[in-house]
Amino acid sequence: MYEVYKYIDANADRYIDEFRRFLQQPSISTTNVGVRECADLLKNIMVGCGVDALMVSSKRPEKSDPSKPVVFGVRQSKTSSKTLLCYGHYDVKPAEPLDQWVSPPFSSEIRDGKIYARGACDDKQLLVSVHAVDAFLKAIGEVPVTMKFIFEGEEEHGSTHLGFWVEEYQDLIAADAMYGLDGGVDRSTGLPVVSAGRGGGILYVELRTKCANIDVHPGEAYAVPNAAEKLSRALMTLKDENDQILIEGWYNDLVPLSEEEKNYVGSIQIDEEALKSQLGLKSLKAKRSGKELTLARYLPSCEISGIHSGYTGFGEHTLIPHEAFAKIDFRLKLGQDSDKCYELLKNHLQKHGFGDIDIIVYSSHFSPDVTSANSKIVQSMAKAAEKTFGVKPIVNKPIPSRPNPPIEQINLSRYTRDAIQRLGIPSASSGIGDRNPRIHAPNEFMSIEDYIRGIKYAATIMKEFGLGS
Repeated sequence: MYEVYKYIDANADRYIDEFRRFLQQPSISTTNVGVRECADLLKNIMVGCGVDALMVSSKRPEKSDPSKPVVFGVRQSKTSSKTLLCYGHYDVKPAEPLDQWVSPPFSSEIRDGKIYARGACDDKQLLVSVHAVDAFLKAIGEVPVTMKFIFEGEEEHGSTHLGFWVEEYQDLIAADAMYGLDGGVDRSTGLPVVSAGRGGGILYVELRTKCANIDVHPGEAYAVPNAAEKLSRALMTLKDENDQILIEGWYNDLVPLSEEEKNYVGSIQIDEEALKSQLGLKSLKAKRSGKELTLARYLPSCEISGIHSGYTGFGEHTLIPHEAFAKIDFRLKLGQDSDKCYELLKNHLQKHGFGDIDIIVYSSHFSPDVTSANSKIVQSMAKAAEKTFGVKPIVNKPIPSRPNPPIEQINLSRYTRDAIQRLGIPSASSGIGDRNPRIHAPNEFMSIEDYIRGIKYAATIMKEFGLGS
């Protein structure tokens, strides 16, 4: 790998310039701002790096959005019989609140060795894998494994059509394994993390209520109901101060941890003081600590992502808001079904007198763990992480006693990247960057040093996976 690493270092400025150009192209999938233009730019960058790439949409119009195409690419290896698939997404979250950015979110300004831009760490750093292919070709003229790339443009919008796309093009993406580098590093220790499988699920909804048909003067508060107050009361019924979800039946289908599993999970250490210091916290949620904190990772969660109602601008503006909405992120665990959880939520609101609150579902899916920690891809990534970072990574693996569900039981249309696992392709994820790269927040960043190391990490993963083929 010496010649490849040497080439990467010698061409670091070129790789950073290309990364910054990629960051400067907006690609906000929720509002469809610049997404197709970004896909076209990504395709051209891939071609320039020696990857045969094209934008591919489903042949079924009702199951695709041509404005957010999948960018697919391949680079054949002449020396390896193995094929490795790389997943990533080129779309990003909205950049609001804009006034909290030190520099414009799509300027990719460099300050103190860090590149600030929306998507810098989630997930436009996907380019490290493309640049790794470029480095292999330029340094030694060959890639150590056949590389395929699937970069989608809807991940931040629920990956609405990816499952159907995968079903349609499963021969195109056939591979021995898949990896992604959008997982970040461990927040409390800064160590690299390799995660086997993608267990978990999500039900992301918006609760919206409307009282009057316009905002009203507070002088009429004696008669006119307040939409913000109504929504607040509804939100307060969802969980208690100990972080327990109060929706009837929410935990009924949850598969509990056995004592053996609790001991396994409890052996995972979280640096609580480092976590509090980094985020400016006086205490952790529900004052959890030790084994209780670690076990909480395997519990469902309910979080308010945002609330809006009435006047929120500068200064004073008195009124009774006529409408209010909140976005809620439910994270699901083994045994839970997102469709059933939606029905439980609807019944809960009805039972508590909030049946007239509208529920808009933005994302709904569940994905089991289907990759062994002893698989070739997990082991290759763990070895690559140790060689690149100089330390042993944290390997998050599926709980040992959990059997993997039969492939035929997986509902393809409700998956994001895990639709690919429906084809029986083992997968693992890892990441690069800072402990706190401000993902989804203002001033998201990626350091130049971390990006260049990321190219080396991706190249080493390819090399390790291709060994013995």
